[in-house]
Amino acid sequence: MQQCPARRRNGAVAGAKDPRPPMVAGAASKDHPVGPRQGRRPRAAPQPGSDALEKDFIMASVCSYCGKKPWVGKQVSHSHRRSSKRWSPNIQRVKAFVNGRTVKVDVCTGCLKAGKVTRPPVKTAG
Repeated sequence: MQQCPARRRNGAVAGAKDPRPPMVAGAASKDHPVGPRQGRRPRAAPQPGSDALEKDFIMASVCSYCGKKPWVGKQVSHSHRRSSKRWSPNIQRVKAFVNGRTVKVDVCTGCLKAGKVTRPPVKTAG
């Protein structure tokens, strides 16, 4: 039995308008009760002058000594479905002695273990 070429598999006629109203971004519908964002609320932007700007910082992912940075690849499941994956280096923010001054630097743990970072002298109570 041959199908009419104008009909699709789901029985809809090609070129016919969808009777449902178009989905508005962020709006809830019968199919998506929470909307396209799946219940996540957008984070409010910090206001200038508030100290939320200083509290909400993003950790660096690049070592300032060796330049090690994240690398990307594919995560492969048992059924061989592939999804993107990101491997980040273990970056720590430590105090280091650089050019006679104590500064905070972002260093990977490999450089810390190798002794590439000169730690500042310990202050004694006196």
